[in-house]
Amino acid sequence: MDHATWQAGGRFLAFGPHRVFVREVGEGPPIVFLHGFPTSSFDFADVMDGLKAHHRCITFDFLGFGASSKPFPYRYTYDEQLAITLAVLRDAKVTSAVIVAHDYAVSVAQELLARAAEGPLGIDMRAVVFLNGGVCARLHRPIPVQRLLASGVGAHLGKLLVRRASFERSLSRLVGSPPPPKSFFDAAWKGVSASDGTRVVPLLLHYIAERRLRSARWESALRDTRVPLTFVWGMADTVSGRHMLEWVRAEIPRAKTTALETIGHYPQTTATAEVIAEIREAIGGLASS
Repeated sequence: MDHATWQAGGRFLAFGPHRVFVREVGEGPPIVFLHGFPTSSFDFADVMDGLKAHHRCITFDFLGFGASSKPFPYRYTYDEQLAITLAVLRDAKVTSAVIVAHDYAVSVAQELLARAAEGPLGIDMRAVVFLNGGVCARLHRPIPVQRLLASGVGAHLGKLLVRRASFERSLSRLVGSPPPPKSFFDAAWKGVSASDGTRVVPLLLHYIAERRLRSARWESALRDTRVPLTFVWGMADTVSGRHMLEWVRAEIPRAKTTALETIGHYPQTTATAEVIAEIREAIGGLASS
């Protein structure tokens, strides 16, 4: 599916003064997909296509990403992204779902787990499937351009530093081998650059500092939850790869882990069949438990 078709099949949800792009396909027990930085919900197009025959697949673009509103100047926070997540689920009348979270969104899923342990949340998380992301903040290794953009200097140079050629080079290093089709990079750039979005990239990178500040809470949420957890991991990822999964295996031994040895940071794009199979297995395990 091309990016234009993806967007044409979506809708917008009002969230305060902002608009949030939402995409939904299929029927059956819900699966909610939460995307990463700096891309968008389109990352999950192929995975959703492979699951839609038996599942209602729902995703959306976080504020500041993809086709959603990109307010500027603005302070982007995980608490607001979580509020948007819950608003999308309420609007879709979803009260029980499997959550699939990648990269930036692993922290949203961790906060969902933390809040669910504190009281009613409005959503029963039947299971959470994590794809490469900084579930342990101190082990996250942002690439140099991310560190620069997150700095005080980067905040003033975002539009100069985030250009198509440099963006594609950085994303290529993250994705690794096998490389995805050119359409992946085209869609990623369209998502970042839409609505003058390059200027908000440094603001979105506040998530790195926020993760560090809330690391104890979010790591405890993984250790303490009774929600079934699955980690499907591209081990060739230099940002959140082998070293991150080793931490998961040491700290959360009851979690199911699957190592994809030659895959980089975007397993849903470069190992789509394997990711679909792992999601199906996680759901199948719920039926037999």
